[in-house]
Amino acid sequence: MSLHESKGLSSPVTIIAGCVNGLLPRAPKGTLTPVERQHYDEEQRRLFFVGITRVKADPANGKPGTLILPYSQEMPLATAMNAGIAPAYVNYGTAMLQASRYIAEMAPAAPAAVWVP
Repeated sequence: MSLHESKGLSSPVTIIAGCVNGLLPRAPKGTLTPVERQHYDEEQRRLFFVGITRVKADPANGKPGTLILPYSQEMPLATAMNAGIAPAYVNYGTAMLQASRYIAEMAPAAPAAVWVP
């Protein structure tokens, strides 16, 4: 389901896949004025907020809510370019990606990250 479709719903586990710059926030199509760019960025941030607030804990049953924000660290350059993702840098045809800036903006209120290899 898309972030747009999740509005008004909740779940004990919420996964927002593709938390990389270029997908979340998505790069705008075409050239925007500074005011249009600001509105576009605010709408993308609101959409992310909708997604992260879908998590609902069930404390009565001892179940915490779980939010999972995975992102790929690399992908083939051609795939990234076709998806409109500008890589942080390129290494021999591999696009090296950055986590969505929205994740960093959640700090210091965000819970500690857990690394899963």
